[in-house]
Amino acid sequence: AAGANRLMMVRVMEELFNQGKLAVADECCTRDYVHHGPQGVDSRGPQGLKDSVLSMRTVFPDLRFIVDEQTTTDDRVALRWTVSGTHSAEWMGVPATGRRITLRGVSTSSVAGGKLSETWANWDVLDALQQLGAAPAMAKGAAAAG
Repeated sequence: AAGANRLMMVRVMEELFNQGKLAVADECCTRDYVHHGPQGVDSRGPQGLKDSVLSMRTVFPDLRFIVDEQTTTDDRVALRWTVSGTHSAEWMGVPATGRRITLRGVSTSSVAGGKLSETWANWDVLDALQQLGAAPAMAKGAAAAG
């Protein structure tokens, strides 16, 4: 099952997120799938995930996820990933800037019956806002000095 879960996640990241093939959500998520993001905004079910992907691909039309590391068991998948894209529509209250940003994050997903049942994703929201020029950048070493 771990091998099948690994292949499923490759499809989700490459076909669903990178290529926008929304039907993959129906094939790879349980009916009661829940996605938890760092802002506390959850999407529910395959349709919720499709809506989130559509929104992300509208904001970042050249959205590209790269899986840096993946650990898979029979009922869990953990990813360390890098995502990049050009900010082309309002996101997190920030009007389109045309800036290309790159973020790193991690996600862990539970798998039930060969499908994703729940995902917890985390990435640095402050870093995203700083790259968009919507938050002041901290001086190097300032966090360590505190």
